[in-house]
Formats: sequence, C-alpha cells, structure tokens
Amino acid sequence: FVQNYHEYSIQFYTFIYWSLIDIFIYFSHKFITIPPPEWIQACHQNGVSCFGTILVEEWTKYDDDDDDEQQIDGKQFLDKILANTDVIDRFITALVNIQLFYRFDGWLLNIETSIDPEKIPHMKYFIQQLKSRIKSNTLQTSNETQIIWYDSVTRTGKLEWQNELNDMNKTFFEDSDAIFLNYTWNNENLVNSRNKAREYCRQYDCYVGVDCYGRGCFGGGGIEGTWKAVKKILDNNLSVAIFAPGWTHESKICPDDLCVRHSNDDVADDQKHNDCQMPYWKRIQQPTTNIYSMEDEFEFWSRIAIDGQLLEKCEKLLITLPLKTCFNIGHGYGYFQHGQRIESKSWLNFHHHDLQPFVFSGLNEWKNDSYRLSISYDQPYNGGSSLKMDLFDTSKRPLISKPVILFRTQIPIDDSKNFLYRFVYKFHENNSDDKKWLKENLKIRTIINYNRDIVSDEDNYSAIIIESDGWYIRNSDEIIIDPIIRQPFTSYHQSIIDDWYSFQMCINLHDQIHDYHHRIILTTFQIEPYFVTELISENSSSSAAQIFFGKFDFDQF
Repeated sequence: FVQNYHEYSIQFYTFIYWSLIDIFIYFSHKFITIPPPEWIQACHQNGVSCFGTILVEEWTKYDDDDDDEQQIDGKQFLDKILANTDVIDRFITALVNIQLFYRFDGWLLNIETSIDPEKIPHMKYFIQQLKSRIKSNTLQTSNETQIIWYDSVTRTGKLEWQNELNDMNKTFFEDSDAIFLNYTWNNENLVNSRNKAREYCRQYDCYVGVDCYGRGCFGGGGIEGTWKAVKKILDNNLSVAIFAPGWTHESKICPDDLCVRHSNDDVADDQKHNDCQMPYWKRIQQPTTNIYSMEDEFEFWSRIAIDGQLLEKCEKLLITLPLKTCFNIGHGYGYFQHGQRIESKSWLNFHHHDLQPFVFSGLNEWKNDSYRLSISYDQPYNGGSSLKMDLFDTSKRPLISKPVILFRTQIPIDDSKNFLYRFVYKFHENNSDDKKWLKENLKIRTIINYNRDIVSDEDNYSAIIIESDGWYIRNSDEIIIDPIIRQPFTSYHQSIIDDWYSFQMCINLHDQIHDYHHRIILTTFQIEPYFVTELISENSSSSAAQIFFGKFDFDQF
C-alpha cells in the first residue's frame, strides 16, 4: 500500500526485527518481482539490503512473445532468454534499468527448470555479466549490490536440488556473490557445504535455507523447528536464509496450514493452502476481528535470536549518523504528530516506517524480572506507535540489571564537531499520586559506549553518560567517579503536550575524548531508567510503571 486509511489495514503483516537480518528478499512466483518502494525504503532506513527475484519455474506457463495466443513452459521460456548473447545482454540491460530506477540492491536468481547442457555456458555468461553490470553502475544506495544463486540446477543442466554446496553446483557459486541452498538438508549436507565453501574462503556466502512451513525440513518448521534449524546451521559456521517468516501471520488465519505444508505433494499442498487462506481475506474486512499480533512475531524472533543463537552470531551494525527514530513501525490505529492525533482511522504505510531499535538485551530477550519492552499503539508521539517499557517491580535495586540496548553501531565520528542529543518520553500510570512521584524520581540515563579504534577492546572502552543535569565521560578504569565532573552543556528539558517531555542537549566531545592517534568509534546506544532517591517513597502504592519513548535523535553538526 502506498497510502491506506481504512478500518482493516492494521491487520496486515509488518516487520521490525531488522537488527537480526542483513538482506531482505522480496519473493513471489512471478518472472520478475520488484520490491515495493515502501519495503525498499524500510530496508534502507534500517541498514538492510533489499533484493528482487528473477524466477523461472519449469511447471509454470509463460506468454510466448512470438505468438500472443500461445503459452510455453518454463524451460522453453528460459531457452528464449538464453538463445544468444545479444538476447542475454538486452535482458541484463532491462534488469539493470529496473534496479537503478527502484534503487534496490540485488537479485535472487531462482532458476527451477532444467537447462540444455549446451546452454550452461550461456547461463554462466548471464550471471557473470549481470553481476558485473550491476556492480559497475552507480546505484543510489549505500548497500553493496549482489547476485544470489538458488541451489536448483546442476552443472550438467539437470533440475536437481543438492541441499548442499558441492561439485555439482559450485560453478554457479563461483559466478555469484552467494548461494541460497535448498531446505531439505541434513547434518552431513551442512558439513559438506562448510568444507566446500572453505575451499573458496567464502563460508558465509553460503546461505542455508530454512522453511518456516517445515516442508520436509530439519526441525519441522514453526517456532520450535525454525530456531532449531537456525542453531544447527550456525553451529556449522554457515549463513542462514529464513524463508516465509510471514508464517507467524498466516498461521493465525489457518493453524492447519503448517501441517498441510509438511507433505511433498506441491500441487495438492498449494490447493489446500489456497483453500485454507480464503477465510483470511474475509476476516481482514471485519474490523472487530484482530488477527494480527506483534506477540506472535516477538515469540518467533526471540526464539530464533536466543535459543537459535542468532543473537550471538549477529554482527550487523549501523555505520552512519544520524540515529533518528520515533519508533514508528509503519501502521497504527490513528496518526499522530508531536503527540497530537491528526487522523483517527487505522492506517498502513511503510514509507513512515522508522529506524527500529536493537531490542534484544543480552540473554534477557525483551524482558526480565524488572522490565519488558514492546511496541505500543496506545501512546504514539509521531506516526502510529512508540516504544513502551513496562517496569514490573520498582522496589528492586537496581531497577534494571543492565542497560537496554537501543542501537548497536560502528560509527566513526569527528570529535571536533558538536553533537545534538534529543529524547522525547512520557510516564504513564493510572494512579495520579504514583505518576507524580515517578516524574520526580524516575530518570532516564543514556549511555553511549565508544572505543578509540575500529577493533573493540576492553582496554580502551569508554562511555558518554547523559543525564538530565549534564553529561560526563566514564572510562574503563573509572567505573565510579566521585565526585562526577559534569561537562558544560546547553540543555532544554520541557513539557510538550499530554505529559510528553522533551530533553535536548548540545555536547562537545573535543576536550574530553580527543586523541590524535586513534579514531573514535561509537559502539552502542543504551538507555537505563534509574531512581534518584535511595528508597521507594512510602506514599507510592504501585510496584509497576510504564514509560513511553516517542523520539530519539543523535547527530553531529
């Protein structure tokens, strides 16, 4: 949807776990699939590459350009494309122009049809030239453009999925930037793939497929099966390709669909799947039926991140300033600007999808005994959502056992410049006395960790600590500084509207962290609620509270 306001748009699928992925492939069973502009923008906003798909299937019928009234199968269609280098070059030019116009980052080549042996050199020429052309053209994106080959055709031209990288498909791996392995692998396949990829020193260019529907796959799909498959792949030091994560949404409509897709009868499965999905399109038009839940998404991705150990392996970092977000996920039950509602209808528009935070805090997922983080539609500041923190037991010390990571970064900065920091937040509590007490005693501390080199090293770890009454530097050998020497600053802490507060500060780091021998690298941005008072007020009757984070900005000027 380019722009949609209607009562059931809130029901459609969205995605917020960008911090766990490097590439998003927009896939369909069409010849050429171009990612919608709003998905491209959402990817780039969160530092993720966005790919389209080129797909030819042997069992699919295609229009014949030579005869408008005839259709041909996938093999015949591909034969026309691979007829000679002139045809191939024209096709490549069209693909490059499409990619340049829409500004996405690469292609998945999904060729699921046999190829005549004499045309294998033509296919290799196509891959090589497409790869060369898209890399030589200046795409208006900061992401590296790539070609990923799907494991389906062998070097002899036979349509035969290998489920591993081996001598039968390595020739296409050599021509491409990466390979996407088929899903029905076993442990021996993983070992073989790892060993073969190591021969090229490219083991992380080998993406092992995980089908969330679990059709004949290791683990059986679903929440339990997906994280087990991911862990098995990561244990073998290979990369992961998660197919159809929208299962979390579709399974709410048709719980039997996971079982339907366990068999290997593709034609029968597709018909059953289509029959199963029909009620979905009727239910989304019933405003009283809420079929979409972020809880399902959270459960799915938290299990992959924690139990599947993706979080331990994930090295994706944001690399540029500014860091700017209103925590808006691109849809909501109303539209807000600066805390004021300007539209009351439900809406869906990924052009308004903000940079999303890194929401997993260590091994605590989004929650521990003291707090829980979630997306809130109840108190947006800009857009349709905000980031909510529930504090469960405010009588505990410390309130939170460790800071909450907002962003993981590797941002080199020029410390000769000034930096603008801004945070917009509000407290929410039903009891007015508790709300007043929380405003006076519960504060938000921002911690910006940094190193003095590209490589993280505990010996040069330091942090910029920002609080409401100033900021200071905490060095690795000065965990507790007494007294804390707060730096000169210019700040504004003011009420905006409906209990929203804005805290803004100008920071000059030059005199504090300047070092001519090292670059300064910002590594993580964290938040930590803390109490000013030593003990909970006896007048405070509540042991729980909520904080809504509406906006976060950090940039140099």
